[in-house]
Amino acid sequence: MKKLVNVKRLTDAKFIEKWFKRNCQWTWGRQCPSAEKGKVLIFLKDQ
Repeated sequence: MKKLVNVKRLTDAKFIEKWFKRNCQWTWGRQCPSAEKGKVLIFLKDQ
């Protein structure tokens, strides 16, 4: 089965923080806590 996520994109901490800052604010109207960020990254890695 083909992976849907490019795991290499999940190695740049600065890019990931920028992505979370923009998308958490846009989606939920708030910053995501570290626990949520970790769960999302694990989910994406396993896809």
